[in-house]
Amino acid sequence: MQIISVAAVSARTTTSLHLAQGLALQGFRVLAVDLDPKGSLSETFGNFPSGIPVNNASISVVLRYDGSRVSIRCVIKPTHFVGLDLVAGCFELGEFERERSGRYRSENFWCPDASARMVSVLKDVEGDYDVVITVPLTTAS
Repeated sequence: MQIISVAAVSARTTTSLHLAQGLALQGFRVLAVDLDPKGSLSETFGNFPSGIPVNNASISVVLRYDGSRVSIRCVIKPTHFVGLDLVAGCFELGEFERERSGRYRSENFWCPDASARMVSVLKDVEGDYDVVITVPLTTAS
């Protein structure tokens, strides 16, 4: 099961956090994916990526368009909750969003959006988790 929040509301990180923790406490295998360039969900688990390049340790290297993409398996980190793993977000996601938007416009809308890319990369780990929860990618200004 994948839960992808698309609402741009102020409580999306808190909702995702509590949902992920609650499901893990009930015995589900949960993967939390932080698609927020601010890394708010990541920070709640002790990852502080803001302002510091994370060198291939975040979701940005999984979604990128160049030949340096890696499998999502390479960036999954355990949390202090049994059954709950995290893929960290970071400011580099803002760069991905700008590139994605540019490609979307220049390629006559044939470039997959972030949600389609996310579903695609999650196929690598779909058998490892019962639930995948993502905090949505914010739109670049």
